[in-house]
Amino acid sequence: TRMSYETEHNYTEKEVEDKVSQIVSESKGIVLAYFSMLNIDRIMTFYNAAIANKRKLVVDTRLAYIIHNLRDKIKVLPDVMNDPNILVYFRLCKSCTFDKMDYYPWERDFMSKMVTYKEINAHQNKFLMHLGFYRLMELVYLQPKNADFIYSSSEHFYEGEDNEEQRTIWENWMKHFKIKFHKAHCSGHASKQDIIDLVKEINPKVLIPIHTESPEEFKKIHNNVKMPIKGEAILL
Repeated sequence: TRMSYETEHNYTEKEVEDKVSQIVSESKGIVLAYFSMLNIDRIMTFYNAAIANKRKLVVDTRLAYIIHNLRDKIKVLPDVMNDPNILVYFRLCKSCTFDKMDYYPWERDFMSKMVTYKEINAHQNKFLMHLGFYRLMELVYLQPKNADFIYSSSEHFYEGEDNEEQRTIWENWMKHFKIKFHKAHCSGHASKQDIIDLVKEINPKVLIPIHTESPEEFKKIHNNVKMPIKGEAILL
């Protein structure tokens, strides 16, 4: 994927955490963030940044459920039920009273860690909150002031040609509430130098480039490169 990136810096997760922590430390209001709920490293990055800046990490019931059920497999994850640094956001629904019957049975397990828009609205600079695209409506309740938003996922999902409408919606929400927008992300793909080092270490008999816009670059690092041709088999 990144064979065409000649001089791109290969950002590390630690650098992402440092940048996130700096943004949080400088923010005077609530810090909102989007990152994949399946990215364990990124969950821990925001968890650590929240603690470093004496804020509570706020996750919705879905992310709380994921963290809670992965914890027995991935020991580094925090204990949602008992960790004082994590709160679980319950959105207003059904009876509008936050009654337990308003929520699915699996959500009710987290009600002891409940935080609502009321508490967050009243003490905005105390929270770092995960908020995805399909939860942006919560901004109406949160009424953020002096807020920052950290987009921490692949730029394709925000800047890709197929996502122009979604990007416009996102930007309109940011503009309406005067939210400062930031990006903090590192790719999960190997850098060009990592790929070169990998090829040299393995020293394969044949190299077949896939999933790249720059297959010719592989000819510079190996003397037996077979280029895939659509619809044609490669015999090994």
